[in-house]
Amino acid sequence: DFTFSANRLEEGDYTVQVTDNESGVEVESSVITVTEADEEASFTQSTISEDRGDLAEMTVEIADSDFATITAGAVDGSEGFVANATVEDENDDGEVTVYFNTYELQENVSGDANEAQPFAVDSDSDDSVTDQQVEENTSDLIDAGQYNIEVMAG
Repeated sequence: DFTFSANRLEEGDYTVQVTDNESGVEVESSVITVTEADEEASFTQSTISEDRGDLAEMTVEIADSDFATITAGAVDGSEGFVANATVEDENDDGEVTVYFNTYELQENVSGDANEAQPFAVDSDSDDSVTDQQVEENTSDLIDAGQYNIEVMAG
């Protein structure tokens, strides 16, 4: 038995050579070409509109990956909150429908920004939210207005 992991190979051409220790017989594989993955993630709609305190539904399209990371709010804190989530396309259909609960951004709902869970998928979905955190939350409902929301593969 032998296990080999090639998680961090640079781009290029590789071969695998195997030697039987007992007989000394060597076998070399065909050339294996490693290239950078073309992972992509995007929202199916360019604008998501919802009343403050409600659930905003968004669909993430994912290509050449099973995971996407969503960031809502401005990382520099200028929008009053920052929330992140990693979602997984477990059924490999290339889409994850995610619900963003703007009510959960309130400090007094969870008592702790680290316990807030504003991102969710349907309970009967094959997909999942694998990780999430609110780095900065609000003292009340978010103000009516426009907010940044971004997604990237991985």
